[in-house]
Amino acid sequence: MKRKDELIVVDFDGTLFFTEKCMRLAAKDVLHKDMTYKQIRALPVKIKSGVYDVAFTKYNHHSILNTKLHRILESSKKSEKMILTARKNNTDTHIKGLLKKHKVKVDRLLSRKPQEMHLDDEVWKADILSNIVGKYKRIELYEDKMENIEHIRKHLNPKNMAFYIVTSRSIRRVR
Repeated sequence: MKRKDELIVVDFDGTLFFTEKCMRLAAKDVLHKDMTYKQIRALPVKIKSGVYDVAFTKYNHHSILNTKLHRILESSKKSEKMILTARKNNTDTHIKGLLKKHKVKVDRLLSRKPQEMHLDDEVWKADILSNIVGKYKRIELYEDKMENIEHIRKHLNPKNMAFYIVTSRSIRRVR
């Protein structure tokens, strides 16, 4: 298959799928207490990683598809589609299951190897994108974390990228 000139890159958690309920259920299961998503993200890395593993395996079925972003992916026939998730690659099967269940078609799924888990999300994503950015005429990046967008923009300074911030209510281009 010939590579297309345009690429759409989407984050998974909080972007293509809303996974907050999975996190809260996992925190209750692992830590035996109710926690907000913000509290879970503030946990020490080792504890947070344990909660995430349970969230993404045991409670993955509670993920909610972002139908707005799904429509964008479906309507972009001329673009390659890639998920770039900072999840550990041991959850790839669960991600693929959700994609199949919701009929979301992507060309590639990139996730982190265990030895890459020490890197901050934005550093890892910028490194991956640095190897891709020159291969396409246009790239659209959809993210739920502004710090990821800012880091990628600062370190790559790509002229061919459009950045979009995703929330549960909207998808907005970031200038």
